[in-house]
Amino acid sequence: MLELKEKLVLTRPEAAALCHISAATFDSWVRRGVVPKPIVGTRRWSRIAIERALCGDQAPPMASNDNLSPFEVWKRQNAH
Repeated sequence: MLELKEKLVLTRPEAAALCHISAATFDSWVRRGVVPKPIVGTRRWSRIAIERALCGDQAPPMASNDNLSPFEVWKRQNAH
């Protein structure tokens, strides 16, 4: 089985474990925007996006998202 640091996508319990917090606290962090929401259309989180959020890294500025699908918007904001 892969270690958390080797996985690209994580379940909610795995994402909480990566942050060293409970699943309930992780849910709170997601609601408050501390860590990103799950990948659009899934119940999985990007490990890299979580690590970037915890390190304070910002997504690069981007052009208008008017014609993009929700997944494309998420991908631009959380791209690896």
